[in-house]
Amino acid sequence: MSESVHVIPVGFDFERLIQPISQGAFQGQTDRVLLINSTSNPENNRRAELANSMVEELNDAFDRILGLDVTHVTVDDIHDYESLYVFAYETIANEIDDGHTVYLNISSMPRTVAFAFATAGAAHIIEEPAQRNRIHTYYVSPEKYMVIDMIEELETEIAFLEDRLEETSDPELRERRDQLDDLVSDVMNRGVTRGTKQLNGDQHVEFPPPPMANLNETEKKILTYLSRDGPVNSISSVGRGLAESDGTEFNDSFRSRVQYNVERLTEKGYVHRDEAGNSHRVALSKMGDLWVRTHQ
Repeated sequence: MSESVHVIPVGFDFERLIQPISQGAFQGQTDRVLLINSTSNPENNRRAELANSMVEELNDAFDRILGLDVTHVTVDDIHDYESLYVFAYETIANEIDDGHTVYLNISSMPRTVAFAFATAGAAHIIEEPAQRNRIHTYYVSPEKYMVIDMIEELETEIAFLEDRLEETSDPELRERRDQLDDLVSDVMNRGVTRGTKQLNGDQHVEFPPPPMANLNETEKKILTYLSRDGPVNSISSVGRGLAESDGTEFNDSFRSRVQYNVERLTEKGYVHRDEAGNSHRVALSKMGDLWVRTHQ
């Protein structure tokens, strides 16, 4: 039996994840909910505590109040885009293979998770246009940001402490006032985040575009070969490797066919070629690696 399944990565939001189903366009049209969150981070217990609390609240609301079937899975690293993409692609594929319609709520969690699910959904549609009506990605905007209320409350507290400091010279009150004042100043001048986190040795994560469709069998074999034995130092090396795998003679015709398909894969963004002397080093791009990881 076909079901309407909402895949919901859980961050620090509640209403944006439940209201579209409890009282919005999906009310009465949802059969099952899949909640996804990250494993607890021992380096930040408060953040993990808040995230786990959101999962528990959502699970209870969907199950006990709305009477929906709820499942829950965790992912290890919410900043590892490549692994997240593979996870998202396979999650969607499993639901589609079972005949279900998938709705992806990308309102919460970090951008890496949102882009992974949105791009994986788009990749499925590109590869199989008939799935267009069975995969839907949506975003819910907040009515207000609580950080504004928090700033106003902190400013009220600062004013209260300043009034008290006119009556007393208590150093603890002054220190507390200064700490709150610095916090408000940081938020107003720098935003609600601070610094940049190193992710796999860099300060950014690249989001490659969704893989293209319509790969021929030779292109697929080249990608699989490069994933297993690459990078290689020349197109001829690719040809020899494929010929050996297929038990085929490596002749000029075979080499020309491999060269033509490597060039096509390069144009499509699956492979990149770097000059190495008189040859070209051939390797999978991130898109090519993601294709192999989701199709093999």
